[in-house]
Amino acid sequence: MQKYILSCILLMCNSVQANSNHVFAALPSSVQLSSECTQDDPDVFEPKTYRLNVGKVTLTTYSCRTEKTDHSKYYSSYGLKLSSGKQLFLNDQAADAIGYVGGSVAQVDASTVVFDNMYERGGDLVLVWFVDEQHVYSAKIPYMASDEGSVTVTARGQNIILQKKIYLGDDQKGQAQHKNVGQALVVKKEKNKGLIYQSGNVKNFQQDAFK
Repeated sequence: MQKYILSCILLMCNSVQANSNHVFAALPSSVQLSSECTQDDPDVFEPKTYRLNVGKVTLTTYSCRTEKTDHSKYYSSYGLKLSSGKQLFLNDQAADAIGYVGGSVAQVDASTVVFDNMYERGGDLVLVWFVDEQHVYSAKIPYMASDEGSVTVTARGQNIILQKKIYLGDDQKGQAQHKNVGQALVVKKEKNKGLIYQSGNVKNFQQDAFK
């Protein structure tokens, strides 16, 4: 029994250590949009404008096609246009965007927004933190969910909380009902470092819809 308890403790410690070393991918940025990219139609992504700490910011998405030796590849670019006229594009060339079924964006707090590019059973969250016009941090966080499941993104101080939820069906009024599942994933906003892992099980968040 003691060996079993010790084994469990070691597994828990190893899991915590693995998560604490996790680094979320930051998307490479550019000040110009590639000629490979065209703005997504409104039925795919509806552009939004929010008033943030840096002023009004208009957010759009683009689908980009690049030719490889034996096939075409599609990736997404996220456009950030500030009221000062400055533009920035975050380019996710690591993901094959051909599988996305839709996208959305939401304001998280006074300095942070989140894009959600969705697959049938999950998607890719892209957190964007505006420290000021010269310092904009991003973090890409894949997730898995059930059909019509999603992730609730909220802020608590300098922490961003990501909570998976599964779809339970509609109520008598036709409103979608969801249930939180698994441990929340917490991302911390830290100056000079960006968006870093704080707590939660990254593997379960990204690979298992129900844990």
